[in-house]
Amino acid sequence: MHRRQFIPSLAKTALIAVLAMLALSLPAQTNDIPARKRQNADAVRVVTANIRHTYFLADKKTGNDWDSRKELCRDVILAQDADIICLQENHIGQVSYLRDHLPNTEFHNFFEMKDAARSTKKDLYVPILYSTKRFEKLDGGGFWLSDTPETAFSKYEDAYMARSANWLVLKDKNTGKKLCVLNTHLEHKFSTARVKQIAVLLKFAGALPKDLPVVITGDFNADADSPSLQLARKEGWLDSHTAIHGPADPGGTAHRFLGAEFLSTPQGKTRKKIDFILHNKLLAPIDAEIIKDARKGKYPSDHYFVSAEFEHIR
Repeated sequence: MHRRQFIPSLAKTALIAVLAMLALSLPAQTNDIPARKRQNADAVRVVTANIRHTYFLADKKTGNDWDSRKELCRDVILAQDADIICLQENHIGQVSYLRDHLPNTEFHNFFEMKDAARSTKKDLYVPILYSTKRFEKLDGGGFWLSDTPETAFSKYEDAYMARSANWLVLKDKNTGKKLCVLNTHLEHKFSTARVKQIAVLLKFAGALPKDLPVVITGDFNADADSPSLQLARKEGWLDSHTAIHGPADPGGTAHRFLGAEFLSTPQGKTRKKIDFILHNKLLAPIDAEIIKDARKGKYPSDHYFVSAEFEHIR
């Protein structure tokens, strides 16, 4: 009698131990970040995310270093159920972490991604992560935003640092339709350099096949009324957020890890949206959001991420 009771008890104990080990081996995730529902199952959801680099030692003191926020960053991105995630201001270690913790995800980066340990800002990347479950990669590449786009780390004289763009052509496994994605991060100091940089990007995009749907994502370091965004509009590029919410500026997307607390200050009130998902006329936005999720007062980055959901026109 005692032996028969002991065996099930032992098995139960072993099962609990195994389940505990499995729980420890899985990434810690919570349900405090609300999952975004799709407007259309066949629509394509894109997220652009400046995830903040790792070289500011001051972030460690404030608890905003990458190790302190990487799980939150992962959880916020996971909650978007995005098909395409375009990153800015990141090192290889950050990209590798997200790729490894986002299921069925691969990343494209035309430029060699080096070790995360470095003392300069030179090696920041603009990779594109995409769902391998949803898409087949057809083509891809990258270039530098300069007069010599094929020369690594080339830049304009009035630019503070070299800037680049990645591009990717994907085929939707659900619909068979193609999509081109360009991702960039423009000059943060000088407007004249931004205009030249976006002109290089727009020239590349303008040479793509006219029947190819295209999105351009990035941290533009400029608002919708700036010369660089005016140039994009002049050449026919549309802002997905404006299409859904109207032309009024929604407020800053860069918030110094403080969210509404900073944006409600006199300085913060002057900030405007600088993170964009642009598109050509072959795509129709059906949803767009500035993602303001936080956990216990902490944010995944010093930028709000931005999302858009698109249907193909034809």
